[in-house]
Order: sequence, then C-alpha cells, then structure tokens
Amino acid sequence: MERLITLLITLIFSGQSVDWALTPSLSPLGDYVAFSYHGDLWVANSSGGLAVRVTTSEGFEGTPIWSPDGKWICYLSDESGNSEIYLVPSDGSTPPERLTYHPAYELLLGFSDDSKFIYFSSSMYDFRGGVYRISIKGGNPEKVFDFEVNSIARIDGSRFLIERGNEPWYRKGYRGPADREIWVYDSVSKKFERLTDNNLRDTRPMYSSKTGKIYFLSNRADNGITNLFEMDINGKNVKQLTNFDEEINWASISQDGSRIVMESLGRLYIYDCLKGELIRPDIRVVEDFNPKGHLIMNISENITDFSISPDGKEIAFIALGDVFVSCLDTASLDYGKVVRITKTPAPEKDITWSPDGKRLYFSSLRDGNYNIYTVRPQTADRFTRDYSFVEECVIKGDGTEKEPLLSPDGSMIAFKRDRGKLFVKDLRSGKEFRVGSHNDVLWVSWSPDSRWLAYSRTELGPREDVYVVRVKEGATPINITDHPNDDYKPIWTRDGKRLFFASRNYEGDWWVKYIFLSEKEFRNKREFLKSVKDSDSLKDTLAIEFEGIRDRTITVYRFRAYYNYYTISPNGLYIAVQAEDLNGNDLWIVDHEGKNPRQITKGSLKPIKIEFSSDGDWLAFLSEKGKLYLCDVKKGDYREINLKGDVSISYHDLYRNLLLEGWWMLKDGFYDEKMHGVDWEAMFSKYSKYMGFIKTYTEFNNVTYRMLGELNASHLGVWQAKEYKREDFGDIGVVIDNSYQGPGVRVAKVIRKSPADIEGFRSGDVILSIDGQKVEKDKQFSFYLKNRIGERVAVELLRGRRGKRDTMFVNPVSYWTVRDLIYKEWVRRNREIVDSLSGGKFAYLHIRGMGDENYREFEKDIYENRNKIGLILDIRYNGGGHIHDELLNFLRRTHYLVEQERDGLPEYNSLFRWDKPIVLLINEYCFSDAEIFPAGFKKLGLGKVVGVPTFGGVIGTNNYTLFDGKTVFRQPSEGWFYEPYGVSLENTSVEPDIYVENEIVQDNDSMDNQLLKAIEVLKEMVGD
Repeated sequence: MERLITLLITLIFSGQSVDWALTPSLSPLGDYVAFSYHGDLWVANSSGGLAVRVTTSEGFEGTPIWSPDGKWICYLSDESGNSEIYLVPSDGSTPPERLTYHPAYELLLGFSDDSKFIYFSSSMYDFRGGVYRISIKGGNPEKVFDFEVNSIARIDGSRFLIERGNEPWYRKGYRGPADREIWVYDSVSKKFERLTDNNLRDTRPMYSSKTGKIYFLSNRADNGITNLFEMDINGKNVKQLTNFDEEINWASISQDGSRIVMESLGRLYIYDCLKGELIRPDIRVVEDFNPKGHLIMNISENITDFSISPDGKEIAFIALGDVFVSCLDTASLDYGKVVRITKTPAPEKDITWSPDGKRLYFSSLRDGNYNIYTVRPQTADRFTRDYSFVEECVIKGDGTEKEPLLSPDGSMIAFKRDRGKLFVKDLRSGKEFRVGSHNDVLWVSWSPDSRWLAYSRTELGPREDVYVVRVKEGATPINITDHPNDDYKPIWTRDGKRLFFASRNYEGDWWVKYIFLSEKEFRNKREFLKSVKDSDSLKDTLAIEFEGIRDRTITVYRFRAYYNYYTISPNGLYIAVQAEDLNGNDLWIVDHEGKNPRQITKGSLKPIKIEFSSDGDWLAFLSEKGKLYLCDVKKGDYREINLKGDVSISYHDLYRNLLLEGWWMLKDGFYDEKMHGVDWEAMFSKYSKYMGFIKTYTEFNNVTYRMLGELNASHLGVWQAKEYKREDFGDIGVVIDNSYQGPGVRVAKVIRKSPADIEGFRSGDVILSIDGQKVEKDKQFSFYLKNRIGERVAVELLRGRRGKRDTMFVNPVSYWTVRDLIYKEWVRRNREIVDSLSGGKFAYLHIRGMGDENYREFEKDIYENRNKIGLILDIRYNGGGHIHDELLNFLRRTHYLVEQERDGLPEYNSLFRWDKPIVLLINEYCFSDAEIFPAGFKKLGLGKVVGVPTFGGVIGTNNYTLFDGKTVFRQPSEGWFYEPYGVSLENTSVEPDIYVENEIVQDNDSMDNQLLKAIEVLKEMVGD
C-alpha cells in the first residue's frame, strides 16, 4: 500500500473526469476505491483525486474485490477469451496472476477473513451451481456451499447474507417470481431465513459491524427506482437511505463497514454509514483515450452485405456501415481496386444494382429513419474508375423504407415500408403504391418482365407461403404454395418458365423446389430440362396459368438445413445453399435435376448470402465471419476476395450509431407499439450521450442493456458474435479431492459415462501426470488439458492402497459435453425416485428445451413409457424454443376406435398418444415457450400443475446483426395473449395449481419438494 499512498499524495489533481466507471469496490477501511474503467482496473482515493491504473491487459477487467488485509485485489478478466479469476497486488507492484482455467462461469463473491481464499459462485460440476473457494496461490477450487447464490456477505462466524433470483440486473420494474431476494444462512445449523419476501428486487446485501445493520439495494422506493436501503438483522425496520432518480446498479461495502460505494449511470458515489452522508468523489484519470479518436478496422473481415454488378465486373459491398465497390475484372488495370462510395457515421445496408449497372441503391439510417438512396459515379462509366459520387434520396417517409429491389427493366423499385408492407415506386412518374395488403412480407422477387412480384410471408405461426401478385395498385395476391411446410424466398428464372422456392420442416429437412408456370412446360419437363440454358431469356410477356399451379411443383433435392440462405443461377440450372453435414454448415451446389450434389467449402464457413453471376458461371458468397469469396460453379474452386482497405471511425461514432441502429430496430419492430409506456425517443437521447465516455464493446453493451431495461421486457439482448478466440480446455469428467496432500491430485468423483468413467477411472485414483507433464497443486486440473479436446492423452495414476502405478489413455471432451452428462445424471436420479416411489407405475420425463431435438426426445421417452399409468412431465429450468404446439397437440390426442386382430390384444387409436393422468412441474426458470406450453396445458385441462409460477417472459424474438458485422441485437416482435387484445403473457406468470417451493439446499438434489409433491398428486389422480 505504501507505493499506492505515495503515488496518490504526490500526483497533482489533474486528468480527465471518470465517467462510466463500473463495479466499484472499497478498500478494507474505505479510504480507496477500485473500479473498472475502459476495460482496466484503477484505484483512487475514495474522496477523489487522480486514479492509478493497476491492470493493462487486452481483455476487459471488472468486478474487483479487495482482500481484508488490503494487499490484494481479485477480479474477473476475459483476456483469455473466457472470463477467469485473476489476482493483483492492490498497489499494482507486480503483474496479475491468473488463478482459474475453466470454461464454467465464475461470479466473484469475496475473500475469506484471513485473505487466503477467494470465494466465487459457479456451476462447475453441479446441476445448478454452488459456492467455491480457491487459494490465492492457485490450485483446484473447493466447494463450500452446495447451492447457488448471486452474492454473499458474512455477518459473523457462521451466518451469511445470501442473494438469490434470476431477474436480469438491468431490467426496470420487473415484478415476478424470479425477483432477487435476501436470506440469512447459518452454516452451523444449515438453516435459512428469508429476510425479504415480495416480488420486488432486493439485491447486493451488505453487513456493517459498525452499525449492526444490513444494507441492500431495492426498487421498493416510491418511484420504483433501485436505491440504497437498510434493515435490522432480522429484516425489520426497513429504511430508504438514498433518493436517486436513476438506478443504482452496483454497491459494495468496506470491510470495516464504514462506507458503501455505489454506481449509478457510470458515476461513483460514497455513502458514509455512520454519518448518513452521500458524496460524489471527483475521480480523474490520465490516459491517452480520446472518444473522437479513430479506430482503424479492416474491411475484409467486416462485410455485412454485397451485390454483383450486372456485367460481373464489379462487386458492391457494405463494410462497417459504408458502401464500397471493388473491381473483379481481371483484364482491367483497376483489378482489385477498392473504392469507398459513402462515408457517413450512420449505417447503410440492403445494397443492390440498377439493371444497367450505372447506379447503386441502398437503405441508410442517416436521417433518423431508414430511407432509400441511390448513388452513381460523377463522371466515369464505372464506380472503380471514379473518385467522386453523386447521391440522391429517392424514397423517404416518416417510417421505415428499406430493402430496395429494382425491376428488371429499371423503371420501378419494390421496397418494404415499416415492418413488412410491400410498396412499389415508379421511377418515371414518382408514384408510389402498395402491393397487396399483407404487413409481414419477407422475401421479394421480380418477374423477368417486371409485371409480377413474388413474395413469401408468414401464413400460420412461423410458416411462410409464397404469393404472386401483379404489380399494380389493388391487385390481389395469390398463394401458390399453400403448404404446411415453411415455404420461403421465391426466385423467378430469367426465362420466366419457373419459380423456385425453399421449403423446410422443423425436423431439419430442407428442400429446394420449383413450380412450372405453365402446363406446357410441365408436361414436357424432360425435354425442357435437357434444353434449358442459363443464357436463355424471356422472349414474350410472362403468362402464368394459376389453375392447378400447385400440382406443377417439382422437388429438386433435400438437404439438412434450417431457415438457410439459398439462390439459383439465372435459369435455375444450379442451386447453391448453406447446408449442414457432420462438420458444420457449408456451401453446397446441386443441379436442377437433383443430381451431383457437391459440398464446395469445408470448415463450416456458413455462407449467409450467395449470389450467382449473370452468366451463371461463378458465384460470390459472404461467410458468417464477414468475408467475401468467389467460386467457380463447375470446378468448385473457391477463394477469398482480396479486399484491401481500412475504415476509420471514431469510438463515439461507432458506438453511437450501433446504439442508434439497435434503438431503431425496437422502435420499428417491438411487439408493443406503445413501447410499454416508455418515451422511446427520450431513451435514445438519454443514453446516447454516454457514447462519448466508453472505449470497449463491454462498456457499450453495459450502456445498451440499461437502455433496454427501461422497457421492462424479456427477450432483449446485445452481444458480439465474433469473439476473440477462446481457450479450449478438455475435460475427462473427474472432480478433484482438495483434502489430498500427496503428490498429484486425487479423484473424488468420476462423472457417469464421462471419458474417465468409460476408461475405468475410480474415486481415489491419484493423477500424477498428463502426457508426461507433472500435475502440480498450484494449477487447476483443467490447465493440463488445454487444447486437448479429442486428442488421446496418457494419464499416469497411482491406484489402490499400495499406490500401484498405472497409465491409462483417455480422449478428453469439451466441458459442455460433461455438463450434458451432469444434466442426464440429474434426470436419471429423478426417474429412479419416481420409479421407486410409484412402484414402477409412473413415467418421468424432463423436457430440457423447446427445440426440435427436444420434441424427438419427448416422443422417444413417451413411447418407452407408454404402458405406465401416470406421467410426471417436468419442464423446470426450460429456457424455451418453439414446440409448445406440437407438445399440446400430442397430449390432446385421445382414443376413438379400437382395432384387434384374432387372438390379439386391443389397440386403441390414436395409436401413439398419452391420454392418462399427467402432473406438470414448473418453476421460475420456465421461460418463453416453456411458459406458453403450461399456459396451454392449463387452459386445455390436460392435468395438474405443481411448482412455483413461471418467470413471466413471453415474446417472440429475432436476432439481427448490426452494421459492424459482429454486434447482435434482439428484436422482440411478437406478443402472446390469452385472447385477442387481452392479457399478455409478458410480465404475467403462469400459476401452478399446487404451489410448492423447493428448499435452497435442494438446488443440486433430485429428492426435492416439488418432485415429491408431484408423485403424491399423481397418486391421487390415478386413485392409488
């Protein structure tokens, strides 16, 4: 501490003011404060002054906590790609030391009183989670408490304050069963006492030995804003201490209980527990960050859209929100040249060419809403031969205008307005008119004669159908697919003979299909397929024979894919699609007769957009990682386009416009046009001003989450998809015994069906080395399995009482594979309990998620248990998906007739059904589709519901990538209601018929109160 004190005394009061400091922590006596700022940790005098930086890594450091002796600060850092625990001297005198090496989440809780151990919460090898401690010298974590907590604070030698609940930290106004509550846990008596019991947020409990009071944050204030409160040790005499108009999102108390540091909107405040006074210290830093300084970002890895010019000699693309054009003509001196066309802070998207190749059209958010612009070279005949360009706004309105698509004759633009209304503008007359009356148009395609539009839109739930409509005001669209599959993205062939589309189901089957537009071609399809060429074009006005059109549907080929991108060559001779195999998602090509399917790329490149050249000889595609490639269709060769160039953008402009684009997405598409009563325009003004203070994406996400929290809504989120390379740690499925003091590490437990279990490892085995590397106690065991997933490793063991040496070979898997085994073991134990207590009469099924694979698992389990007389259907801890309808329809089936062969047993139809008694288990972790299902279950009277109310978070949502190519933003666009315009399931929990809480100590147990009650209720239902 002497060096730190000297620095703070001698440095003059200077530097720039600290704005957007996060997760502050006070030193033991409250005289210094550590905090996260611009991704590093800083320490300053808690009364104000110049801060000293104590970490300087490439990662983001946060959640600092001081040791009671004041010598250390532990913190979390994502420097390695995973969030791990580090330790640094509080004066920054030596470099930080990394303590953990494991992919599981770690939530820092604090130090032991003697400063020798760090406590943290983690799932590690538990079903739900537990409290662990790790030595400040490193090594393997040791479990302390077998239950999950968000925060913990010691009251005395045996009692602890703990906080539980899974309400998002940033959400304002949530009232529900997932709210955060405060308890007292006595580690001697093993008893819990609930101090707060309401549907409000009570969080960050702290205890002061100086005042004998518990301090905590709560939104029970009259204005509903989270403020600082105090209460007695028994939970009585609650008193509000602060009156902030903005949320206090973080609070931490000094070890001596004299002061509390708080953070609100990135500003730090100190509360004196003895005086009851609040100050805002003026803390400053000296660093070279300037929010108007520029980031230099390479365009070749940050591309979000592209379009090939009609002659194939240029390619336009969007990178980091601006329009660029590159020359593809190998015969030109400009080959490889990249020209920047737009240079605006606001994002551009939806790039497309005019048919003559002289203009580009795109959408831009530069005026606060998306409008449509065009740009052309000022003097030259090509973009890559000019340096000056003329822009013009061609479509502008009060709402959203996006996704321009030029008609083949160049006379009209089709575009979408607002959420999905299809409009056309005649470029000659300037007239705009709406086409059709649908508000949810998704994919659009012009016919080759510019007289028709084909589009797909959601017809039944998420299922799309394909429509065709004449391009004139008042024309009636005609559904030409009308099929229960999801039929989407229609594409006309250039000769006007066929209309292609994609078709999929929810089991992962994906077909490319097409419809012959006339009966003549359909009847002569063999001859047609032999003679058609990609160079053919429409010779006459396109005529469509709608009578019997669905009967002229041809299925080309089936791939394994979902809602994936595809396209066709000009006349459909080749189809290119992102499809799946055992190694990932790659580019595949098949011809229009379904012959010769070829996998083109390797390594799961995941093409998110594909486009053929006008002659069909080659194509370009954009990978998920933002890179552009060219591919020779017949040879199958592909290569990345060498796009040289950088984009310079200031931190402020980058983050402000990311916030603007995300804010606009919600303004344009949030399911409630009243925005849950929030003045959404004001929210952008409120939070955008903080974009001048932040440096990192983590800080940007933090600001953005607070803006999202204003909506008090679920299914909101922001994150970066292109992350730094994460460290990979193999896992063999063993839990380490920390009580062992000999050489190596001793196995306390072998996880069932893990690699170690399969190879015969046993509890008590001592692991001495991995591939000859000695296993030491100062490193977490997973450290020795870094980058070894799937590799054969030699493990040297001591076995048995006599310590016989042995070497076993094992193939580590990922930690997430082991977590799946832990889940399956929990299910297996539940099933054994139900089987034992019911005498084998009852079935137990757990539905982990609401995806297609979960439904297949459900059907398999039901079939295996079809002869049981009762069913406990457990959906606790289910985060949602989309299969509620399939589940409910299955459970609604009943028998209507009996079939019986001679000397055979009667079989009731429907054959595959469950119409026997059911008890459904729910809890506060049921979310989204796992709330729609129990809501339907109750309304249909399918059985009894046991447990606690569900979370209350039900909105259909989609993920969108913002202009930087890596920030993903969620748009909750579809509400769910019990009746039209009635009560929303959002912020309305599904209530159980029989309320039963589990005890905290049952987090990782199978013999829990809810399961035992379900068995009891089911026995009553079957009359047992």
